[in-house]
Amino acid sequence: MLRRKHLVLCFLVICLAATLLIGVTSSAEYDPWLDYNDDAAIDIFDIVSMAGAFGTSGDPTKPVEIAERRVEENAIDFIVEYDTHVNITIPTAGFRTMTVGIFAYALTSTYFEVFIGYRVANRYLNSSTLGMSSDSGIIIIDPEKPWYENIRGPKISWTEEVWFSELVLVINHTPYPVQEQPLTVSVVYYLST
Repeated sequence: MLRRKHLVLCFLVICLAATLLIGVTSSAEYDPWLDYNDDAAIDIFDIVSMAGAFGTSGDPTKPVEIAERRVEENAIDFIVEYDTHVNITIPTAGFRTMTVGIFAYALTSTYFEVFIGYRVANRYLNSSTLGMSSDSGIIIIDPEKPWYENIRGPKISWTEEVWFSELVLVINHTPYPVQEQPLTVSVVYYLST
């Protein structure tokens, strides 16, 4: 009978200790290297896994998978005739950052507009419109300089975080002032994850 009372008492003490320990949390920062079962919590199950591996030996490195960095860069060259426009759509899904540069040139100074928009969930969002004048004159290429220093005319460039599925550019060669010269445009973009 006395033995039975001791067993019941031990069982009650164990249950009390377990209920007190279940709600205990640590003020230490979470360390994923100590989370052996990768359940985002360091608990008794991780201690059991460690206890089961006690006494073993082997290679101390832990396999780590590193996602491959994806990069895409491209240059699109085209001519916009007088009083027309050209649409450019650049898919951005799966990338984190985007850098875009737009360069324009005409034989005579001419006016053009760049409409910048975004496509999100099959909806088009117009962001901004830039009105610009292109430079004119003879292009002299200096082979000692980087390519971007040889480009005359306006240079528009920006970098932004990608939150949209497509970047939509519309280059509009407007009839103001009346200059019936074609506009040569280069759109350069760089996407990265």
